Amino acid sequence: MGSHGTFIARALIGFGLTGVDWPFSHAMPMPAIYRLHLTDGATHAAGPGL
Repeated sequence: MGSHGTFIARALIGFGLTGVDWPFSHAMPMPAIYRLHLTDGATHAAGPGL
């Protein structure tokens, strides 16, 4: 899925990732690619700044 950084940051927060805040969003490179792996109620994310 592709979207604007603000939505991506809010989605990461919604999936329970900590440390995603305004400085994180502001420092997000363009383009930024994040990979989410959802398993048994746990979310693992990889990408710039994580």
